[in-house]
Amino acid sequence: MSATSWIDVQPVKGSNGGTISFVWTPPAEAFPVAGQTFEILPGNAARVSLRGEDGRIEARVDGLIRVRYPCDRCLEPAEERIPVHYRQRFVTPEVFEQMPAPEREGEEDGVTCWPYTGSHIDLGEGLRQNLLLAAPPKHLCREDCLGLCPVCGRNRNLEPCACEPEPVDPRLAALRELLKEGDDESR
Repeated sequence: MSATSWIDVQPVKGSNGGTISFVWTPPAEAFPVAGQTFEILPGNAARVSLRGEDGRIEARVDGLIRVRYPCDRCLEPAEERIPVHYRQRFVTPEVFEQMPAPEREGEEDGVTCWPYTGSHIDLGEGLRQNLLLAAPPKHLCREDCLGLCPVCGRNRNLEPCACEPEPVDPRLAALRELLKEGDDESR
């Protein structure tokens, strides 16, 4: 993650209840997800609130992040704005090691803990994880995307093809005929 995902927490680090808020510009970056590339596009802004208490720093991040990924049907780039609203908790490595696993993993209150050293925290990994969780399960360039022809590989959104549909498994041919008859009867 680039340097712009590192946030200076010195103003709240030693405080008990001290809070700062600001607008964060997440860095544009691409990262692999299941063999494909997921991109955070430039020009995004997220509202961040940091609160220090008992040696812990809690970050609240809210924003609408513009991303790009390949369409699941035609592989062309698809862009979308994904809302993100999440919290992260940062603690020193010593405190992190002492915490029980359920608390570290956010099982109690839904907030995962991350170790940090020095006076900076990295919001980048939390943003990537929350974008992936908030993204739709099916990535489409548009609802009516026709996808790629399974025979010749042409993008059917750009040009039609004259390929014959793939042969039906002989074990399912009778079912196909029944479905065809049902379509004919409903007309």
